Amino acid sequence: MSVVVSTVAPTVNAGARSEIQVTVRNTSTTVPDRNVRLRVLFPPNVTPDPLAVRGPATLPAPTLRGDPLDFQPLASLAPGEIAQYFIPISPTESGIVPITAQALSANAPQAVSHQINLEILSNRR
Repeated sequence: MSVVVSTVAPTVNAGARSEIQVTVRNTSTTVPDRNVRLRVLFPPNVTPDPLAVRGPATLPAPTLRGDPLDFQPLASLAPGEIAQYFIPISPTESGIVPITAQALSANAPQAVSHQINLEILSNRR
């Protein structure tokens, strides 16, 4: 299993809405994976919008509990299949901040993770 976090643009402006993308892939070529879970961790100055998340068609809205955004498990992910999640975010203050995605499943009980550093520019001119 692999997980990758990416952004639409390498920098975003404080106060402007943006979006991150998280891709979870079953890297096996022969074995389906079950109970695939995703958690995305945000710093205090980046607020995700759980109600506007787009992802797999059968996915219920994720749960936001403080910092992490927890997604309901996917029942199955076929060999080589990917699940993509698009998460709207609202950065509130400038800085370079980490965003981390963690995925685990029945076949990968130890979480795999990927982190990016998002540069948030001041909205002052």
